[in-house]
Amino acid sequence: MREFALLLKFAFLLLSVLLVFFSPRCFSYEFCACILFLYLIENLLYFTCYKEDVVSFHGVFFLSFLFANFIYPVFYYVDNTYVSLFRFEFDESVISYATSVAFCAYNCYLLGVLSVDRKMAFKLKSCNARFVTCSFIDALFYLILLLFFCYTFLGGFDYIEDTYENDNFGSTPFYIRIMVMSLRYLMLIFLMYMFQMYKNKHVLRKKYIYTIVAVCICFILAGNRGMPLGVLLLLLIGFNDCIRKINLSWLFAFGVIGVVLLSFFSYFRYDSSISFLDFSDIIESPFDLFLDLIINNRNLYSLISYAEHNGYTYFSTQLGIFSFIPFAQSFIVNVFDVGLHNLTSADFNSYLTFGSVAGELGLGTNMVSDIYLSFGLIGVVVIFYLFGIYLQYCKSNSINSIYCFIAYSVMVSDSVFIVRGSVFEIVKLLIWFSTFEKLRQIVCSYVKK
Repeated sequence: MREFALLLKFAFLLLSVLLVFFSPRCFSYEFCACILFLYLIENLLYFTCYKEDVVSFHGVFFLSFLFANFIYPVFYYVDNTYVSLFRFEFDESVISYATSVAFCAYNCYLLGVLSVDRKMAFKLKSCNARFVTCSFIDALFYLILLLFFCYTFLGGFDYIEDTYENDNFGSTPFYIRIMVMSLRYLMLIFLMYMFQMYKNKHVLRKKYIYTIVAVCICFILAGNRGMPLGVLLLLLIGFNDCIRKINLSWLFAFGVIGVVLLSFFSYFRYDSSISFLDFSDIIESPFDLFLDLIINNRNLYSLISYAEHNGYTYFSTQLGIFSFIPFAQSFIVNVFDVGLHNLTSADFNSYLTFGSVAGELGLGTNMVSDIYLSFGLIGVVVIFYLFGIYLQYCKSNSINSIYCFIAYSVMVSDSVFIVRGSVFEIVKLLIWFSTFEKLRQIVCSYVKK
């Protein structure tokens, strides 16, 4: 079965490469619809042949990649061309080519995943969280509570509401943004070690988990979806992997309800007078519920078009990766005279459209075009293949290595929004979380002595 699946995978990869080289340099509905059909068939075969759990990074990534790259040209371009951010000008002649590049990228990712034999355990030194104790989990939880109450007391939720209702983007104080980021990282770290402790000692703090869910709901109701969604994804997939398999029918029901509610709150945060009946009138198509991902099709077209007409940036739009080093970005900007719009492909994309990155509206980027802008098609092939290998390697060895568990957990938490960002952004989180774990082990070893 494995040999057949790999053979099939190589066939799809070869087909995807041919589609790139023979793609029409104008919009072709039939061409884009064919790619969408192949994408769905390919994933159906993958999940069937490998009996892959849909409650996993692969399951979530498959859906998010679908909406961020393949839905717009088939279901929107003909009848609703300028929906949402598509009202800003973009090169429509590159749609078919960009869609084929995205399909090729996904095939390279999937080939990387299949290149790792999940039945073969890598010989890593077992370094699971042997020092994770109940008192450590308790301390993390109370730190989260303290930070949450401080955030609430200092008006953090008021700033969120003001940001969207009054379009005061960029007005949130720096310390509030730091608190939100810290709260997110602490909750992710808490869940990682909670699941590790359950695997080692079968101890689960249910009340703590309920509290984490309540904190996430508070942020969702206030209008912030990105931070709590990552935490809830890790909670969902971690629960499924470490504690109990989730019933798919229940998952589907709650998934539909969750998508509808998240979409409703995305409208509600801009207009608090909107009702659920008004919302049902606004949604013209079921795909409108996923517009936050679909609009990233525009970023795919915009950046690939720029690279085709002006050449590649050769990593200059990836310099934001060094932001995990204090003052590194300021050093790069000042010493090498790099413009702020060149630090990331997201800023560069906004600069191409608005002529500035200082505006209130940022267009973001796309996982595929982010790499294509820097390294072209060869870069897309190589990096997506390596990403698939690394993802599956970490997943397969998450039992043997706490660092693999941390890496896989980080990618799980970002499995929805990674398609609308840069794959290199994960590197910063991996460095921070791995550093935290190393320091934790050093401190615990010292205390033990």
